Amino acid sequence: AYERLALDGRAAFTLTEELAIEGTVCVDGTFADEQISGCIDAEGDLQAVQLDARFRMPFTFAGNGTVALAENGPIDLAASWQNANLAAVANTASPAGSLQLSGTVLRPRIDAAGTIVYGQETAEFTTSAVINADDIDLALVRLVQGNTSAELSGVLTRTLETGEFELELRNIDPQRWVADWRGSLDATARVSVRTQPALEILASDIVARGDLQDYPIAAVGALSFADEVLTIDALQVVSRSDQITLSGRVANDLDVELEASIADLSIVGGDFSGAVSADLRITGSPSQPFVRGAIDLVDFQSGQVGAQTLQITGNAGLGSDDAF
Repeated sequence: AYERLALDGRAAFTLTEELAIEGTVCVDGTFADEQISGCIDAEGDLQAVQLDARFRMPFTFAGNGTVALAENGPIDLAASWQNANLAAVANTASPAGSLQLSGTVLRPRIDAAGTIVYGQETAEFTTSAVINADDIDLALVRLVQGNTSAELSGVLTRTLETGEFELELRNIDPQRWVADWRGSLDATARVSVRTQPALEILASDIVARGDLQDYPIAAVGALSFADEVLTIDALQVVSRSDQITLSGRVANDLDVELEASIADLSIVGGDFSGAVSADLRITGSPSQPFVRGAIDLVDFQSGQVGAQTLQITGNAGLGSDDAF
């Protein structure tokens, strides 16, 4: 989107013999298909230039403060925005927020806070970062939604091509995905990101703990995403004596292996009860999965359907129009 930057501007400055400056720069144009208009007033000298900015882009943005241009001088700028809704970031908006720019000209520090909206979800965010000569030190990026929080810290290159982060999630509510799943989970992971030449994400050392349906639960493993393929590396979920292990790849086609041994099916929610063990391979596509393997059920009950023992071995398509 950056190649579509097109601005028309005007500037009027007065420069004195003592290198003092006073004037205004105004712009009016487009950036990333968004209209931008506004002005920056500047007044001062090399030791301290007072800035006052106001823009619409298409949201309102205003800031003021001082910058010392000589010998890597200090920065003290404050800004705020309202009704930020950039079309370049789909379904995302920030109704309000503020930032503080401090540090020095060559090593600025950014502290920001505000509200972010994605689709129907709303969260509060805070972030702190220091821009170094070669990289950006993310001291903290924190999102909070209700009792759930996500924190990210680490380092990324100034070109935004690579990054190494620590991720921490607290009070994850499983009912966001399955209505019957009562509980709460905490999780940590190491995350590596590469954006060029294509997006690659590696989440290693994943550790999750909490409770699900009044059962203690823990999970370990690793995930990666590259070339539009999600790879699952021995993701293991354990609850007491119960265990589920997932490995494989998910893309336009599936190749996933699942092993499960669950002593009490009530952990999955609904009206299921009994025990199950399974050794399955899932292929096909996400819309037309194909399952082969074996399932053993003991004292199984779901509604009016029950079986003391039931062994199922074979193949089955699980698409909406597949026969079982």
